Amino acid sequence: MNRIRALCAAVACFVLFNPCNAQQYTHEFSLHGGLGFSGLLYSPAQGNLKGGFGGQIGAGYSYFFSPAWGVHTGVEFAFYNRTAHPGNVMDSVLLIYNNVGGLRDMYFKYDYTNYQEKQRAVYLQIPIMVQFQHPAFNSHQWYAMAGVKLGFDVSSSFKGKADLLTTTGYVPSLKEVLTNVPNRAFADYQNQKTSGSLDFGFNTSIALEGGIKWHIAEHWRVYTGLYFDFGLSNIAPKHEDMPLVVYNQTFSTATLSYNSLLTSTRQIDGSVFNKNIHTFAAGINVRITFGHNFKKKQKAVQVQEDYPLKEEVERIDLRPKTEEKGIEEEMAALREAKARQEIETIRQSEEEAALLEDFTINNYKCGVTNLSESQEEILNKKVALLLKYPHIKITVEGHTCDIGSDEVNMRYGQKRADELKAYLVSKGLEADRITAVSYGESRPIVPNTNEENRRLNRRVVVIIIKP
Repeated sequence: MNRIRALCAAVACFVLFNPCNAQQYTHEFSLHGGLGFSGLLYSPAQGNLKGGFGGQIGAGYSYFFSPAWGVHTGVEFAFYNRTAHPGNVMDSVLLIYNNVGGLRDMYFKYDYTNYQEKQRAVYLQIPIMVQFQHPAFNSHQWYAMAGVKLGFDVSSSFKGKADLLTTTGYVPSLKEVLTNVPNRAFADYQNQKTSGSLDFGFNTSIALEGGIKWHIAEHWRVYTGLYFDFGLSNIAPKHEDMPLVVYNQTFSTATLSYNSLLTSTRQIDGSVFNKNIHTFAAGINVRITFGHNFKKKQKAVQVQEDYPLKEEVERIDLRPKTEEKGIEEEMAALREAKARQEIETIRQSEEEAALLEDFTINNYKCGVTNLSESQEEILNKKVALLLKYPHIKITVEGHTCDIGSDEVNMRYGQKRADELKAYLVSKGLEADRITAVSYGESRPIVPNTNEENRRLNRRVVVIIIKP
Protein backbone atom coordinates (compact mmCIF):
# COMPACT_ATOMS: atom_id res chain seq x y z
CA MET A 1 0.00 0.00 0.00
CA ASN A 2 2.86 2.40 0.82
CA ARG A 3 4.45 1.70 -2.57
CA ILE A 4 1.18 2.52 -4.33
CA ARG A 5 0.88 5.77 -2.42
CA ALA A 6 4.48 6.69 -3.25
CA LEU A 7 3.89 5.96 -6.95
CA CYS A 8 0.72 8.09 -7.01
CA ALA A 9 2.58 10.93 -5.28
CA ALA A 10 5.40 10.74 -7.82
CA VAL A 11 2.97 10.87 -10.74
CA ALA A 12 1.13 13.81 -9.17
CA CYS A 13 4.39 15.72 -8.64
CA PHE A 14 5.42 15.08 -12.24
CA VAL A 15 2.11 16.36 -13.59
CA LEU A 16 1.88 19.38 -11.30
CA PHE A 17 5.45 20.60 -11.28
CA ASN A 18 7.06 19.35 -14.47
CA PRO A 19 7.99 22.45 -16.53
CA CYS A 20 7.96 20.69 -19.91
CA ASN A 21 7.85 23.88 -22.03
CA ALA A 22 4.98 22.45 -24.02
CA GLN A 23 4.50 23.46 -27.60
CA GLN A 24 1.22 24.99 -28.72
CA TYR A 25 -0.45 22.91 -31.44
CA THR A 26 -2.90 24.22 -34.02
CA HIS A 27 -4.85 20.96 -34.36
CA GLU A 28 -6.03 18.71 -31.53
CA PHE A 29 -7.80 15.35 -31.88
CA SER A 30 -9.49 14.05 -28.76
CA LEU A 31 -11.41 11.27 -27.04
CA HIS A 32 -13.48 12.17 -24.00
CA GLY A 33 -15.86 10.78 -21.41
CA GLY A 34 -17.95 12.31 -18.66
CA LEU A 35 -20.00 11.08 -15.70
CA GLY A 36 -22.48 12.81 -13.44
CA PHE A 37 -26.13 13.81 -13.26
CA SER A 38 -27.67 13.39 -16.68
CA GLY A 39 -31.43 13.33 -16.73
CA LEU A 40 -34.76 14.47 -18.12
CA LEU A 41 -36.23 17.55 -16.45
CA TYR A 42 -40.02 17.91 -16.23
CA SER A 43 -42.77 18.50 -13.68
CA PRO A 44 -44.83 15.33 -13.17
CA ALA A 45 -48.58 15.68 -12.73
CA GLN A 46 -48.43 13.08 -9.96
CA GLY A 47 -45.69 11.81 -7.66
CA ASN A 48 -42.02 12.72 -7.96
CA LEU A 49 -38.86 12.07 -9.95
CA LYS A 50 -35.72 10.24 -8.88
CA GLY A 51 -32.38 9.23 -10.33
CA GLY A 52 -30.68 10.71 -13.32
CA PHE A 53 -27.14 9.31 -13.31
CA GLY A 54 -25.61 9.17 -16.79
CA GLY A 55 -22.82 10.55 -18.90
CA GLN A 56 -21.35 11.08 -22.33
CA ILE A 57 -18.59 9.66 -24.51
CA GLY A 58 -17.25 10.84 -27.84
CA ALA A 59 -14.50 12.12 -30.11
CA GLY A 60 -13.64 15.69 -31.06
CA TYR A 61 -11.45 18.07 -33.02
CA SER A 62 -10.16 21.50 -32.00
CA TYR A 63 -8.57 24.15 -34.19
CA PHE A 64 -6.61 26.96 -32.54
CA PHE A 65 -6.30 30.15 -34.57
CA SER A 66 -4.26 31.81 -31.81
CA PRO A 67 -2.45 30.64 -28.64
CA ALA A 68 -5.51 31.54 -26.55
CA TRP A 69 -8.53 30.96 -28.80
CA GLY A 70 -9.88 28.05 -30.78
CA VAL A 71 -13.02 26.27 -31.93
CA HIS A 72 -14.14 22.75 -31.05
CA THR A 73 -16.53 20.28 -32.65
CA GLY A 74 -16.98 16.52 -32.84
CA VAL A 75 -19.55 13.84 -32.12
CA GLU A 76 -20.66 12.25 -28.86
CA PHE A 77 -23.26 9.98 -27.34
CA ALA A 78 -25.13 11.33 -24.31
CA PHE A 79 -27.14 9.14 -21.95
CA TYR A 80 -30.06 10.68 -20.02
CA ASN A 81 -31.95 8.70 -17.35
CA ARG A 82 -34.91 9.46 -15.11
CA THR A 83 -37.29 7.45 -12.93
CA ALA A 84 -40.85 8.67 -12.33
CA HIS A 85 -42.69 7.56 -9.14
CA PRO A 86 -46.38 8.45 -9.55
CA GLY A 87 -47.36 5.85 -6.91
CA ASN A 88 -50.87 4.47 -7.37
CA VAL A 89 -52.32 5.13 -10.83
CA MET A 90 -55.86 4.33 -11.95
CA ASP A 91 -58.05 5.11 -14.93
CA SER A 92 -61.33 4.03 -16.53
CA VAL A 93 -61.83 3.67 -20.26
CA LEU A 94 -65.13 3.40 -22.15
CA LEU A 95 -64.86 0.79 -24.91
CA ILE A 96 -67.58 1.10 -27.58
CA TYR A 97 -68.16 -1.95 -29.80
CA ASN A 98 -71.79 -1.34 -30.97
CA ASN A 99 -72.44 -5.07 -30.57
CA VAL A 100 -70.09 -5.81 -33.50
CA GLY A 101 -69.12 -9.47 -33.37
CA GLY A 102 -71.33 -9.88 -30.33
CA LEU A 103 -69.17 -7.55 -28.24
CA ARG A 104 -71.02 -5.22 -25.93
CA ASP A 105 -69.91 -1.74 -24.84
CA MET A 106 -68.06 -1.82 -21.55
CA TYR A 107 -65.89 0.13 -19.15
CA PHE A 108 -62.34 -1.09 -18.65
CA LYS A 109 -60.64 -0.05 -15.42
CA TYR A 110 -57.02 -0.55 -14.38
CA ASP A 111 -55.41 0.20 -11.03
CA TYR A 112 -51.61 0.26 -10.53
CA THR A 113 -50.22 -0.08 -7.01
CA ASN A 114 -46.84 1.60 -6.45
CA TYR A 115 -46.10 2.12 -10.13
CA GLN A 116 -42.72 3.51 -11.24
CA GLU A 117 -41.23 4.02 -14.68
CA LYS A 118 -37.60 4.34 -15.73
CA GLN A 119 -37.12 6.49 -18.84
CA ARG A 120 -33.92 6.56 -20.87
CA ALA A 121 -32.87 8.72 -23.82
CA VAL A 122 -29.70 8.23 -25.89
CA TYR A 123 -28.74 11.22 -28.03
CA LEU A 124 -26.15 11.65 -30.74
CA GLN A 125 -24.81 15.18 -30.14
CA ILE A 126 -22.67 17.51 -32.25
CA PRO A 127 -20.91 20.19 -30.15
CA ILE A 128 -20.03 23.55 -31.70
CA MET A 129 -18.01 25.46 -29.13
CA VAL A 130 -15.48 28.26 -28.68
CA GLN A 131 -12.45 27.48 -26.51
CA PHE A 132 -10.29 29.85 -24.47
CA GLN A 133 -7.11 28.85 -22.65
CA HIS A 134 -4.69 30.75 -20.43
CA PRO A 135 -1.40 29.80 -18.72
CA ALA A 136 -1.95 28.47 -15.20
CA PHE A 137 1.29 27.13 -13.71
CA ASN A 138 4.38 25.56 -15.22
CA SER A 139 3.29 24.56 -18.74
CA HIS A 140 -0.32 23.76 -17.80
CA GLN A 141 -3.30 25.91 -18.71
CA TRP A 142 -6.76 26.88 -17.57
CA TYR A 143 -9.39 26.32 -20.21
CA ALA A 144 -13.04 27.23 -20.75
CA MET A 145 -15.45 26.22 -23.51
CA ALA A 146 -18.89 27.57 -24.39
CA GLY A 147 -21.32 26.93 -27.23
CA VAL A 148 -24.22 24.74 -28.24
CA LYS A 149 -24.85 21.06 -28.87
CA LEU A 150 -27.23 19.72 -31.50
CA GLY A 151 -28.84 16.43 -30.45
CA PHE A 152 -30.64 13.64 -32.29
CA ASP A 153 -32.53 10.86 -30.51
CA VAL A 154 -31.04 7.51 -31.55
CA SER A 155 -32.37 5.05 -28.97
CA SER A 156 -34.90 5.80 -26.22
CA SER A 157 -37.09 3.52 -24.14
CA PHE A 158 -39.07 3.08 -20.94
CA LYS A 159 -39.40 0.26 -18.40
CA GLY A 160 -42.27 0.22 -15.93
CA LYS A 161 -42.99 -1.95 -12.92
CA ALA A 162 -45.67 -2.10 -10.22
CA ASP A 163 -46.26 -4.18 -7.13
CA LEU A 164 -49.75 -4.96 -8.41
CA LEU A 165 -51.89 -4.31 -11.47
CA THR A 166 -55.63 -4.93 -11.03
CA THR A 167 -57.97 -4.88 -14.05
CA THR A 168 -61.78 -5.04 -13.96
CA GLY A 169 -64.65 -4.49 -16.36
CA TYR A 170 -68.27 -3.31 -16.24
CA VAL A 171 -70.93 -3.97 -18.90
CA PRO A 172 -73.70 -1.33 -18.47
CA SER A 173 -76.25 -3.15 -20.67
CA LEU A 174 -76.00 -6.24 -18.47
CA LYS A 175 -75.12 -4.40 -15.28
CA GLU A 176 -72.35 -6.97 -14.93
CA VAL A 177 -69.04 -6.47 -13.14
CA LEU A 178 -66.17 -8.53 -14.53
CA THR A 179 -63.43 -9.58 -12.10
CA ASN A 180 -61.06 -12.50 -11.93
CA VAL A 181 -61.61 -13.60 -15.53
CA PRO A 182 -58.00 -14.26 -16.68
CA ASN A 183 -58.88 -15.27 -20.25
CA ARG A 184 -60.60 -11.87 -20.62
CA ALA A 185 -57.59 -10.10 -18.99
CA PHE A 186 -59.50 -9.24 -15.82
CA ALA A 187 -57.24 -10.31 -12.95
CA ASP A 188 -54.63 -9.31 -10.38
CA TYR A 189 -51.08 -9.22 -11.83
CA GLN A 190 -48.34 -9.34 -9.21
CA ASN A 191 -44.98 -7.57 -9.86
CA GLN A 192 -46.17 -6.37 -13.24
CA LYS A 193 -43.45 -5.22 -15.67
CA THR A 194 -43.85 -3.24 -18.88
CA SER A 195 -41.51 -1.83 -21.53
CA GLY A 196 -41.50 -0.04 -24.86
CA SER A 197 -39.78 2.52 -27.04
CA LEU A 198 -39.96 6.32 -26.95
CA ASP A 199 -39.40 8.93 -29.63
CA PHE A 200 -37.93 12.15 -28.25
CA GLY A 201 -37.52 15.25 -30.39
CA PHE A 202 -34.54 17.19 -31.75
CA ASN A 203 -32.58 18.94 -29.02
CA THR A 204 -30.51 22.13 -28.89
CA SER A 205 -28.65 22.67 -25.64
CA ILE A 206 -26.33 25.26 -24.13
CA ALA A 207 -22.96 23.70 -23.30
CA LEU A 208 -20.29 24.94 -20.87
CA GLU A 209 -17.04 23.29 -19.80
CA GLY A 210 -14.00 24.40 -17.85
CA GLY A 211 -10.99 23.10 -15.97
CA ILE A 212 -7.27 22.45 -16.37
CA LYS A 213 -5.39 21.38 -19.50
CA TRP A 214 -2.46 19.22 -18.38
CA HIS A 215 0.59 19.09 -20.66
CA ILE A 216 1.72 15.50 -20.08
CA ALA A 217 4.18 14.94 -22.94
CA GLU A 218 5.00 16.11 -26.43
CA HIS A 219 1.81 16.10 -28.53
CA TRP A 220 -0.27 14.73 -25.63
CA ARG A 221 -2.61 16.70 -23.36
CA VAL A 222 -5.22 15.72 -20.76
CA TYR A 223 -8.19 17.95 -19.98
CA THR A 224 -9.94 17.52 -16.62
CA GLY A 225 -12.87 19.68 -15.70
CA LEU A 226 -16.58 20.15 -15.14
CA TYR A 227 -19.26 20.26 -17.80
CA PHE A 228 -22.78 21.68 -17.80
CA ASP A 229 -25.43 21.12 -20.52
CA PHE A 230 -28.98 22.47 -20.46
CA GLY A 231 -31.50 21.65 -23.17
CA LEU A 232 -33.35 24.60 -24.70
CA SER A 233 -35.74 22.44 -26.73
CA ASN A 234 -38.89 20.73 -25.53
CA ILE A 235 -38.17 17.13 -26.52
CA ALA A 236 -41.42 15.63 -25.16
CA PRO A 237 -42.68 12.77 -27.35
CA LYS A 238 -46.07 13.19 -28.99
CA HIS A 239 -49.00 12.37 -26.71
CA GLU A 240 -51.42 9.78 -28.03
CA ASP A 241 -55.06 9.67 -26.96
CA MET A 242 -54.40 6.28 -25.40
CA PRO A 243 -54.47 5.13 -21.77
CA LEU A 244 -51.48 3.86 -19.84
CA VAL A 245 -52.91 0.32 -20.12
CA VAL A 246 -54.69 -0.63 -23.35
CA TYR A 247 -57.38 -3.33 -23.43
CA ASN A 248 -57.41 -5.38 -26.66
CA GLN A 249 -60.52 -7.60 -26.89
CA THR A 250 -61.67 -10.25 -29.34
CA PHE A 251 -64.84 -12.33 -29.08
CA SER A 252 -63.36 -14.98 -26.78
CA THR A 253 -60.09 -13.59 -25.43
CA ALA A 254 -58.39 -10.32 -24.54
CA THR A 255 -54.87 -9.03 -24.08
CA LEU A 256 -53.21 -5.98 -22.52
CA SER A 257 -50.63 -3.63 -24.02
CA TYR A 258 -48.81 -0.78 -22.33
CA ASN A 259 -47.79 2.82 -22.96
CA SER A 260 -45.42 5.17 -21.17
CA LEU A 261 -46.39 7.90 -18.74
CA LEU A 262 -44.76 10.31 -21.19
CA THR A 263 -47.06 9.42 -24.11
CA SER A 264 -50.38 8.32 -22.54
CA THR A 265 -53.49 10.37 -21.71
CA ARG A 266 -55.69 9.87 -18.65
CA GLN A 267 -59.11 9.01 -20.09
CA ILE A 268 -61.21 10.13 -17.12
CA ASP A 269 -60.27 13.81 -17.38
CA GLY A 270 -58.03 14.04 -20.48
CA SER A 271 -54.95 15.08 -18.45
CA VAL A 272 -51.37 14.09 -19.26
CA PHE A 273 -48.47 13.22 -17.00
CA ASN A 274 -46.33 16.05 -18.38
CA LYS A 275 -46.07 18.40 -21.39
CA ASN A 276 -42.55 19.80 -21.35
CA ILE A 277 -39.29 17.85 -21.12
CA HIS A 278 -35.77 19.26 -21.21
CA THR A 279 -32.36 17.64 -20.85
CA PHE A 280 -29.88 18.55 -18.14
CA ALA A 281 -26.38 17.23 -17.52
CA ALA A 282 -23.58 18.22 -15.15
CA GLY A 283 -20.53 16.26 -14.12
CA ILE A 284 -16.81 15.57 -14.44
CA ASN A 285 -15.21 15.32 -17.86
CA VAL A 286 -11.85 13.86 -18.93
CA ARG A 287 -10.49 14.53 -22.42
CA ILE A 288 -7.32 13.01 -23.89
CA THR A 289 -5.93 14.91 -26.89
CA PHE A 290 -3.20 14.51 -29.48
CA GLY A 291 -1.87 17.78 -30.91
CA HIS A 292 -0.20 18.34 -34.25
CA ASN A 293 0.88 21.12 -36.58
CA PHE A 294 0.40 20.50 -40.28
CA LYS A 295 2.94 22.43 -42.30
CA LYS A 296 2.18 23.30 -45.88
CA LYS A 297 4.79 22.30 -48.40
CA GLN A 298 6.22 25.43 -49.93
CA LYS A 299 7.72 25.58 -53.38
CA ALA A 300 11.33 26.63 -53.46
CA VAL A 301 11.55 30.20 -54.71
CA GLN A 302 14.81 31.53 -56.07
CA VAL A 303 15.53 34.79 -54.29
CA GLN A 304 17.89 37.09 -56.16
CA GLU A 305 19.70 39.18 -53.59
CA ASP A 306 20.62 42.74 -54.44
CA TYR A 307 24.29 42.18 -53.78
CA PRO A 308 27.36 41.81 -56.04
CA LEU A 309 28.47 38.39 -57.13
CA LYS A 310 30.85 36.63 -54.78
CA GLU A 311 33.77 36.73 -57.21
CA GLU A 312 33.22 40.46 -57.77
CA VAL A 313 33.27 41.13 -54.04
CA GLU A 314 36.48 39.15 -53.65
CA ARG A 315 38.04 41.06 -56.57
CA ILE A 316 37.10 44.36 -54.99
CA ASP A 317 38.25 43.38 -51.51
CA LEU A 318 41.61 42.03 -52.71
CA ARG A 319 42.64 44.92 -54.97
CA PRO A 320 44.93 47.56 -53.50
CA LYS A 321 43.09 50.42 -51.96
CA THR A 322 44.73 53.81 -52.40
CA GLU A 323 43.67 57.22 -51.42
CA GLU A 324 43.52 58.27 -55.13
CA LYS A 325 40.83 55.70 -55.97
CA GLY A 326 38.93 56.14 -52.75
CA ILE A 327 35.31 55.43 -52.12
CA GLU A 328 34.20 56.47 -55.64
CA GLU A 329 36.04 53.57 -57.30
CA GLU A 330 34.66 51.18 -54.68
CA MET A 331 31.11 52.25 -55.53
CA ALA A 332 31.81 52.06 -59.26
CA ALA A 333 33.02 48.48 -58.88
CA LEU A 334 29.90 47.56 -56.91
CA ARG A 335 27.65 49.04 -59.57
CA GLU A 336 29.52 47.12 -62.27
CA ALA A 337 29.10 43.86 -60.31
CA LYS A 338 25.38 44.51 -59.82
CA ALA A 339 24.90 45.18 -63.55
CA ARG A 340 26.61 41.91 -64.41
CA GLN A 341 24.39 40.08 -61.93
CA GLU A 342 21.24 41.55 -63.46
CA ILE A 343 22.40 40.44 -66.91
CA GLU A 344 22.94 36.92 -65.52
CA THR A 345 19.48 36.92 -63.93
CA ILE A 346 17.62 37.64 -67.16
CA ARG A 347 19.70 35.16 -69.18
CA GLN A 348 17.58 32.08 -69.86
CA SER A 349 18.47 28.54 -70.69
CA GLU A 350 17.52 27.10 -74.06
CA GLU A 351 14.78 25.04 -72.41
CA GLU A 352 13.30 28.06 -70.63
CA ALA A 353 13.40 30.11 -73.82
CA ALA A 354 11.42 27.38 -75.62
CA LEU A 355 8.84 27.22 -72.86
CA LEU A 356 8.35 30.98 -72.96
CA GLU A 357 7.31 31.06 -76.60
CA ASP A 358 3.69 31.44 -77.72
CA PHE A 359 1.70 28.21 -77.37
CA THR A 360 -1.73 26.80 -78.17
CA ILE A 361 -4.23 24.83 -76.08
CA ASN A 362 -6.52 22.89 -78.43
CA ASN A 363 -8.64 19.70 -78.59
CA TYR A 364 -11.74 21.43 -77.18
CA LYS A 365 -14.99 19.56 -77.69
CA CYS A 366 -17.80 21.47 -79.37
CA GLY A 367 -19.63 23.65 -76.82
CA VAL A 368 -17.03 23.00 -74.06
CA THR A 369 -15.19 25.93 -72.47
CA ASN A 370 -13.61 24.46 -69.34
CA LEU A 371 -10.11 22.93 -69.29
CA SER A 372 -9.50 19.18 -69.31
CA GLU A 373 -6.88 17.48 -67.13
CA SER A 374 -4.49 17.08 -70.07
CA GLN A 375 -4.84 20.77 -70.93
CA GLU A 376 -4.15 21.72 -67.30
CA GLU A 377 -0.98 19.59 -67.35
CA ILE A 378 0.30 21.60 -70.34
CA LEU A 379 -0.40 24.86 -68.53
CA ASN A 380 1.26 23.68 -65.33
CA LYS A 381 4.59 23.35 -67.18
CA LYS A 382 4.36 27.01 -68.17
CA VAL A 383 3.17 28.41 -64.83
CA ALA A 384 6.48 27.99 -62.96
CA LEU A 385 8.37 30.07 -65.54
CA LEU A 386 5.65 32.68 -65.78
CA LEU A 387 5.85 33.07 -61.99
CA LYS A 388 9.65 33.32 -62.20
CA TYR A 389 9.52 36.22 -64.68
CA PRO A 390 6.85 38.65 -63.42
CA HIS A 391 7.76 41.24 -66.09
CA ILE A 392 6.21 39.04 -68.82
CA LYS A 393 2.60 39.83 -69.80
CA ILE A 394 0.18 37.46 -71.54
CA THR A 395 -2.63 37.75 -74.06
CA VAL A 396 -5.10 34.85 -74.16
CA GLU A 397 -7.02 34.48 -77.47
CA GLY A 398 -10.16 32.33 -77.64
CA HIS A 399 -11.10 30.73 -81.00
CA THR A 400 -13.93 28.47 -82.23
CA CYS A 401 -14.91 26.47 -85.31
CA ASP A 402 -17.71 27.53 -87.67
CA ILE A 403 -20.53 25.67 -85.92
CA GLY A 404 -23.04 28.22 -84.62
CA SER A 405 -23.67 31.90 -85.28
CA ASP A 406 -21.00 34.60 -85.14
CA GLU A 407 -22.47 35.96 -81.90
CA VAL A 408 -22.51 32.56 -80.21
CA ASN A 409 -18.97 31.77 -81.33
CA MET A 410 -17.66 35.11 -80.05
CA ARG A 411 -19.24 34.31 -76.69
CA TYR A 412 -17.76 30.79 -76.56
CA GLY A 413 -14.32 32.09 -77.58
CA GLN A 414 -14.45 34.62 -74.74
CA LYS A 415 -15.52 31.94 -72.26
CA ARG A 416 -12.58 29.73 -73.25
CA ALA A 417 -10.16 32.65 -72.87
CA ASP A 418 -11.67 33.64 -69.49
CA GLU A 419 -11.52 30.05 -68.19
CA LEU A 420 -7.82 29.77 -69.05
CA LYS A 421 -7.08 33.18 -67.50
CA ALA A 422 -8.90 32.16 -64.31
CA TYR A 423 -6.83 28.98 -64.11
CA LEU A 424 -3.55 30.91 -64.41
CA VAL A 425 -4.72 33.37 -61.72
CA SER A 426 -5.59 30.44 -59.43
CA LYS A 427 -1.98 29.26 -59.80
CA GLY A 428 -0.60 32.60 -58.57
CA LEU A 429 -0.30 34.85 -61.62
CA GLU A 430 -1.52 38.43 -61.20
CA ALA A 431 -4.75 39.08 -63.09
CA ASP A 432 -3.48 42.41 -64.46
CA ARG A 433 -0.73 40.57 -66.34
CA ILE A 434 -3.28 38.67 -68.44
CA THR A 435 -5.60 39.98 -71.16
CA ALA A 436 -8.37 37.68 -72.44
CA VAL A 437 -9.93 38.32 -75.87
CA SER A 438 -12.11 36.40 -78.34
CA TYR A 439 -11.91 36.09 -82.13
CA GLY A 440 -14.72 33.56 -82.46
CA GLU A 441 -14.55 31.74 -85.82
CA SER A 442 -12.85 34.62 -87.63
CA ARG A 443 -9.29 33.23 -87.54
CA PRO A 444 -9.27 29.51 -88.44
CA ILE A 445 -5.87 27.87 -88.88
CA VAL A 446 -7.30 25.23 -91.24
CA PRO A 447 -10.51 25.16 -93.34
CA ASN A 448 -13.61 24.04 -91.41
CA THR A 449 -14.28 21.19 -93.85
CA ASN A 450 -14.38 18.25 -91.44
CA GLU A 451 -14.51 17.49 -87.73
CA GLU A 452 -10.76 16.99 -87.42
CA ASN A 453 -10.10 20.48 -88.77
CA ARG A 454 -12.83 21.97 -86.59
CA ARG A 455 -11.20 20.42 -83.52
CA LEU A 456 -7.93 22.17 -84.43
CA ASN A 457 -9.74 25.49 -84.82
CA ARG A 458 -11.40 25.17 -81.38
CA ARG A 459 -8.41 26.46 -79.41
CA VAL A 460 -6.93 29.04 -77.07
CA VAL A 461 -3.69 30.75 -78.10
CA VAL A 462 -1.44 32.16 -75.38
CA ILE A 463 0.72 35.06 -76.61
CA ILE A 464 3.86 35.78 -74.52
CA ILE A 465 4.62 39.52 -74.50
CA LYS A 466 8.20 40.12 -73.42
CA PRO A 467 9.36 43.63 -72.46
